[in-house]
Amino acid sequence: MTDEEYQRARPVINMAHRLHASLHDKLAERGVESIDILISSVEATVNLARNIHGGSAQGAIEWMRTALDLIERQMIEAYRSAH
Repeated sequence: MTDEEYQRARPVINMAHRLHASLHDKLAERGVESIDILISSVEATVNLARNIHGGSAQGAIEWMRTALDLIERQMIEAYRSAH
């Protein structure tokens, strides 16, 4: 994921964040532990990433690593800007 892709996806990211928070709340109300909800979200993300990489698990994982690196850089930059 590039910076440009991330910025283009920002509105969808915000919407997905709200949906994930709602899903977490609903599952937690049913007694599901937060760690299990997180694991299931990661697994679902891997499946989505595989879909855009023709079923390749390796391509999906590499894409996710790149995306996480970008998110980490943005978080670090936001922290530095705030301090």
